[in-house]
Parts: sequence; structure tokens; C-alpha cells
Amino acid sequence: MNQLSKEFFTLGWIGALMILAEYLCHFVLEPASKSLINEHSLVNLILCFPKGILIIITWLYKAKGVMYLLITGLISQYVFHADEMDIWFVSSIIIFSTMPFLILEMFKACGIDMYQMPGIALRKQWRSIILLTFVCAVFNAIFNAQIMANKGVVQDTMILILNEVFANITGVVTCLILISIGARILLLFHPRNN
Repeated sequence: MNQLSKEFFTLGWIGALMILAEYLCHFVLEPASKSLINEHSLVNLILCFPKGILIIITWLYKAKGVMYLLITGLISQYVFHADEMDIWFVSSIIIFSTMPFLILEMFKACGIDMYQMPGIALRKQWRSIILLTFVCAVFNAIFNAQIMANKGVVQDTMILILNEVFANITGVVTCLILISIGARILLLFHPRNN
């Protein structure tokens, strides 16, 4: 398989993953949570697991991941939110897609290379992903508050930051749990040869 077909394959599976995550959030989890649970429950934070996908894909693919996420983010948002697409919506997609990369590069400039940290077992690198998620959530919330203020919607910034932090960490933890379950299921069917 040549390089271009590998890129399209990667873009395809990331796009399918993002569209599946958006579909699950908006057509399965959101209606179920509104009918079963209080609308402002902490359980609703699991609806942010597409943001967890953003962070994990950026952590895995570095700068390439930003392009994958921008393309698939715009496509998936157009599929599910075509009536809401305006300049502020597109700018928030761009910010949410690029923020993990910018934070990872900021850590790298400070001497902490958090991209699949060499020398540390892969199963122990979840701490770096949680730290990255926390920092991204704070910056995302600040930019989101600015976008909302430009649209004329005034919100309490601290509440927005706390909601964003809890939602992003819940989203990443949900993704990590799903990846762990998927890996264990895969190992059941394809055990390692020791």
C-alpha cells in the first residue's frame, strides 16, 4: 500500500470513528439521558467522548492528526449540525481540533515530549493523556467563552471552564476504557504467542 492510500485509509477510519461517536452521542445517548436522567446530570458529561477522540488521535498522529481531525470534524459536524453551521461554529471546530496539538507542542517546547513518551510503557502513559486533557479543556473553555461572548451569549466563565474540564476528562476516560475493552476482546480472539 503506497503512502497516499495509507493517508486516505487513516482519514477514513478516523472519519468513521468521529461520525460514529457523534451519532452515538446525539441520537442514542442524548435522548436516553434526557428521558431517564435530569438534563443537568453529571452522567451527561459522557456525551463529550468525541473530544476524547480528538485528544487521543492528536496524541497518536501529531501534526497529521490535526489535518485528519479538521477534515473529519467539519464533515461530521456538517452531517449532524448542518443547520447550525456559521462562522462561530466553524471557528470552534478549528479551535477544538488544533488545541491538543498546540498544547502538546507547548509541553514539548518546555522540555516534556508527551507524544507517546519513549521509555515509558504504553499502558502507563494515560497520565500524560489526562494532563493534556486538563490543559486543553481549560484553553478550550476560555476560547469557547470568547466565542460565546462574540455571539452575544454571556456565561459565567468559571462554570464553563469547570464543565469543560469535567466533560473532556470524562470523554477521554470513556475513550480509554473503550480502547482497553476493545484490546482485551481482541486479545481473546488473537492471543499473543509467548
